[in-house]
Amino acid sequence: MYRVIEQFADLQDDKYIYDLGMIYPRKGYTPTEDRVKELSGTENKVGKPVIQYFDDPVKTDEKPKNNKKQKK
Repeated sequence: MYRVIEQFADLQDDKYIYDLGMIYPRKGYTPTEDRVKELSGTENKVGKPVIQYFDDPVKTDEKPKNNKKQKK
């Protein structure tokens, strides 16, 4: 998952505008690996990374842990 760190218009996604803090890619759009690499590096029209990888701490498929103390 990637977070937008610099506002940009994705020229490969019909000029869709990504605002600061948004998740990339938007729902319904699947970029190529090369496109993600381009946007997260300096080889793009802006010349600097516009998205940054982050690990989503919220896992919706995880079950809550049982925090009950065990009897001795």
